[in-house]
Amino acid sequence: MGASLVPACKGEWQGHPPSHRLPMMNGQVEAHLNFSDVQSLCREALDIMRARAGVPTVVVVKINQTSLHDEEETGSLNDICRLVRLSPHPFVCEIEAEFLSPFMVLLALAFDFMLCQSPATFQAGTQDKLLGKAQQQWHTFTGQQLKDASPMDFSMVSLSSGASALSDFAPYYWTSFRNLSKAMLWERTDKKEHFTAFFGPKIMTIFAAAETVTDTAERSLEEKVHAGAGAGGSLRRNMSDTPSTVASEQSATSINIQASADALEITLGSDVLYSGLDEIRQLLNEIKEKRIKTLRFVIVPGMCDGDDIFPEERTDHPGIYKWHRVWEQMLAIVSTKKASCVVQATRISNPLLELFFSSQDRVWTSCSEEIHWARGLYAYCPGPSALSGLSGQLSICALRRFLVQGMNIEEARQVGLLTAKANAGQPPREVSMGKAIPRGPAPQIAPERGCGLLGYGLAVPEGHQAMQEEIADMLDIKDYRSVFTDPHIETRYLADLVSESPGHSKQLDLMACTEKHLKWAAELLKEAIKKACEDAGIAPAQIGCIVVASSTGYLLPGLTAYVIKDKDLGIPPTAGRADIVGMGCHAGLNSLKTAATWAAANRGTYAIACSVEISSAQYIWGQASRRDLTNVIVNSLFGDGCFCAVLHAAPPDKEQFPAYFEMPSSWWMQLCHVGALDDMIYTVEREEQKFRFMLSELAPYHVGQALVTMLHHALQKGIPIHHVQHFVTHTGGKTVLEMVAVAMGLDQVAELSLPYAVEALRSYGNQSSASIMFAFHKLVQSNNVHADDYGLLVSMGPGAGLEMAMFTAGTKFPRRLEN
Repeated sequence: MGASLVPACKGEWQGHPPSHRLPMMNGQVEAHLNFSDVQSLCREALDIMRARAGVPTVVVVKINQTSLHDEEETGSLNDICRLVRLSPHPFVCEIEAEFLSPFMVLLALAFDFMLCQSPATFQAGTQDKLLGKAQQQWHTFTGQQLKDASPMDFSMVSLSSGASALSDFAPYYWTSFRNLSKAMLWERTDKKEHFTAFFGPKIMTIFAAAETVTDTAERSLEEKVHAGAGAGGSLRRNMSDTPSTVASEQSATSINIQASADALEITLGSDVLYSGLDEIRQLLNEIKEKRIKTLRFVIVPGMCDGDDIFPEERTDHPGIYKWHRVWEQMLAIVSTKKASCVVQATRISNPLLELFFSSQDRVWTSCSEEIHWARGLYAYCPGPSALSGLSGQLSICALRRFLVQGMNIEEARQVGLLTAKANAGQPPREVSMGKAIPRGPAPQIAPERGCGLLGYGLAVPEGHQAMQEEIADMLDIKDYRSVFTDPHIETRYLADLVSESPGHSKQLDLMACTEKHLKWAAELLKEAIKKACEDAGIAPAQIGCIVVASSTGYLLPGLTAYVIKDKDLGIPPTAGRADIVGMGCHAGLNSLKTAATWAAANRGTYAIACSVEISSAQYIWGQASRRDLTNVIVNSLFGDGCFCAVLHAAPPDKEQFPAYFEMPSSWWMQLCHVGALDDMIYTVEREEQKFRFMLSELAPYHVGQALVTMLHHALQKGIPIHHVQHFVTHTGGKTVLEMVAVAMGLDQVAELSLPYAVEALRSYGNQSSASIMFAFHKLVQSNNVHADDYGLLVSMGPGAGLEMAMFTAGTKFPRRLEN
């Protein structure tokens, strides 16, 4: 097996590190790999990502040997699957082998696309343990049966236009693109609605495209293409055109509605994208009327570029989000009614294609002989309603091919994408998740010795735990009470909330909030530090450095001084100190890194990393604020808590003490995505003269977008995150965790792929910077971890700021038993 690159050397993607140019031979860079060694394939692929950082590149892996799989390589399939899902580059499998074994079939399905120029035959022995899995996966992805010694049909799954055109697509698109397969399986197997799994990647990708357009708006189209943004599509008419100019020219004729007793006939110009948000809301209101049973849409030509995806507000993220969110609500209504859609326009934008595929009857009268999804920079994956219409007709592989190269009209009619009759009653495609391929022993890939976590301690304000319904009563929540009844949070710890709630005499001004923060922070820090030192087997007097993170109260001097002052702890006054403020939810992991850096520089000594958040000292519930939805959401989410972690780096000539994990600094990454700066921010509530935390509805999607970028940077640095077996993240909230699961390319929904964060959120709420170790505690309690396993810590918060650290589980966990 060999891997060759098809690079697009016209520039670099925005937001990715500069490339390290490789020597070119005939426009290609080649790396030949040993077929039997999948770990070598992973290492070579990781090297390619590092060398081609920021440069559009297609990685082509050729399968040209006929040997059956090596039993020891079976577990490595998980690693190559994860690596492909995380990669900023598309991966194509070029099949040149005459015969394919079950192992080779599973390997081919790990990549984004397949190319096959000559027939191949499936060949398996009766004792092959992967036979059933290969047959199941092939049917799930292609819709075809796979029988031993039978020819394989690649007609509907193989790219016809070659691989090089894939380099036009932006890195964020590939994250969304790969997520579709998982999300389709989730929805088909558990029959639940996974709205965020579809809409989240869509809006995340549009945000990324908008930022690229904003960064390059002053360039001409030729300069933009030369910079590597892709040749698919042009900027909206002229970037100098104002949104109001475009809207005023087009909105008067872009929507026309004719109503009868129980039906609507709606004519939409292809430039409906330039219609204002109020016009789209009006259209939504017309459609969702209960008396309306039948909808007939006609899409006529207009002035909109077929590749445009930005509404009237153009590249403003709140405007993009609101327009597409209302449009998605409309599509959801359309999919529940008897709807038909006739396309007369030659080129239409993606939102109108989503409308087309959300309708039951789809008629194509356009003179265009191909249906094209958006290309290059402007590509995003369909939302939930459109995807439902597409996935009912296409296999996963065929859908992937359609999204990158389109489909001619005749083929679209054959597969049922175009129809003169409703598809109601057609049985859904049967799929099965099946059993996962067993993971083999983790390869030994740890770099230099890292700093070890010897012990940790957690603390909450005992006696101040309450159910969500009780907290809603304390805060006198009348409006939006359902926010408190969502089952993703059951209980939280909130100090003194009963005595401070409406109806009691004790009301908090800013000074009282500061005093409360100091009182409870000092108490929780003392408890957590004692627990952590006991767990690590040391005395507090041995501590050489203290790091404390907190964002729920500002103190001068900082909390580290009060920790030193506490004689009951006995930490020496010569200990180094660092107070971390202003970082919010992602500061917990930053605290760990800061303390670990000190410990690594002072080997043989001990440092402690702490985070303490008294969120209840930041609550506001005035007459106006308690009725504000944003404030209600914040009050329903955050809780109090504290952690302390003891970190130690052994001298070079000594063994590390028993530890929960070691996290070498070369496996760290961080990112500040300032495009989301206003999503999570402190302001002053003038009515109550206190700080108020503002949380935007865009925050989960910006976090997902930034997490994709950080993971790309991690791969380009050579951090082997595809080997990770255990994921521990900040608890965030329900939608945040759903977006994290999508952005990290995880196999299952957040409840199953991020169980430790989900469980911590349910028991404690979002404890801001302290939550990361409460989630880690759930991992420790799970009994799922063994020494030498690989894990990943990820936190995210205001900024948007993100932190990650990959670790190797230490000897405080049991060794994995040999088979």
